[in-house]
Amino acid sequence: MLVDSKHMTNMYLSKIQEAQQLEKTLQAYVGNPSFNPRSKDHVPALLYGDFGLEPQYRRRKVKGGGYKRTLTGDDEAIMKVCGINEDPTTHEFSRRTGTDPTIYKIGATILECRRAGKLASTYFGLSLDDHSRYHPEWKMHGTETGRYSCHVHTYPPGKARSIFIAPPGHRLVVADLSQIELRIMWHLSQDPVGLSIMERGGDAHRETAAEIFGKAPSDVNGEERFQAKFINFGLPYGRGPESMADQHTTISLDTARSIFDRHHHRFSRLWEWMAINNLFSQKNKYIANPFGRRRYFIEQSDSERERQTQNMIPQSTAHDLLMQAHVDIHDNAKGVFPVFDHHDALGIEVPEKDLNGYAELIRTAFERERLPGLRTPCEIKIMQNWGEAKR
Repeated sequence: MLVDSKHMTNMYLSKIQEAQQLEKTLQAYVGNPSFNPRSKDHVPALLYGDFGLEPQYRRRKVKGGGYKRTLTGDDEAIMKVCGINEDPTTHEFSRRTGTDPTIYKIGATILECRRAGKLASTYFGLSLDDHSRYHPEWKMHGTETGRYSCHVHTYPPGKARSIFIAPPGHRLVVADLSQIELRIMWHLSQDPVGLSIMERGGDAHRETAAEIFGKAPSDVNGEERFQAKFINFGLPYGRGPESMADQHTTISLDTARSIFDRHHHRFSRLWEWMAINNLFSQKNKYIANPFGRRRYFIEQSDSERERQTQNMIPQSTAHDLLMQAHVDIHDNAKGVFPVFDHHDALGIEVPEKDLNGYAELIRTAFERERLPGLRTPCEIKIMQNWGEAKR
């Protein structure tokens, strides 16, 4: 990936300065000039000791095997006890109703300080070759779920990605298989409601919300779409109503259960398919995707096996579709150069000469029917730097 090294250096210095200023602000807030917002000891002591907030714990592996329950001041714990909500699109913080403004302010500032420091060290401190290129490590089977592992997966949208640019005479073409994992689950389960949504086209999350809330897609509001999106993306990970209520504190547990019940009712074949998969993996100690790739289960707990059963099928299938498209592009689009993978998208350097022709060839490779009956619409974005992509 070609990097604008000057821009990266400027971003690094800016984020270091921001982190230092936020740390000084925090130290003034808490009256402790040595307070460290990244410390595993300082943050829990402040939140649970000085402020008397409800302690949060995590299970951690210990040497010799087994787990130990330890106090935590990680980001998730801070958001929970300090009453912080995060917009999933803009990643901006807001105060939960009824939360003490001072507690919220300190918690949000700790998170902002950590993020600024992480951006500087992790995202703007890359090692480049003599041609100002960064070489992310691609692992074809680098995850338990069977999908790609690529070092740029964690880059947040917007400015952080703007350091990655197209070389002179080229553009970055990002080909994205839209909502592919959800489409795979609907297709493999042959859920009639899901198949109907795919046939109609449009926004799968809005259409899902319309189904579970019993209204026209045009009448679905942003919150209802977000709730449907939470379920759609959470299904492979075993996320249920408790997780929804815990993460989105404006939703009560009873409301979350009602939303999940509606989804279960409308997409009953999908839920039956997931249950069948769980029974199969329980009996046979493995699960396979439509291309024959298997995930074996040996020492996992039942809950972990069930979660991995559900996420392995759509994620590994999406990966295999992406790999086959990648091969087609290599064989038929001479002169283009794939530079990164980002979940279900592929970033490709394409010559500006005959740019549109190359883009259509790439789209064709992604939309080719590789599983009978499965449509895989591909969104094509053409840009000068990766930061121009909204997601």
